[in-house]
Amino acid sequence: MKSIKRIGLCISLLILIIFVTSCGGNKIMGDSKEEQIKKSFAKTLDMYPIKNLED
Repeated sequence: MKSIKRIGLCISLLILIIFVTSCGGNKIMGDSKEEQIKKSFAKTLDMYPIKNLED
């Protein structure tokens, strides 16, 4: 009976660790992806000259 509880605890802990690490990695990738999109957009805008928008 003790071994079943121990195995269940180990499996639960392993699932929790996998869940936490996968969520943390996704946030890091999301930030860099957002920065890449901003850089790409700025690069695209720099290719085309824009006249004064106030006129």
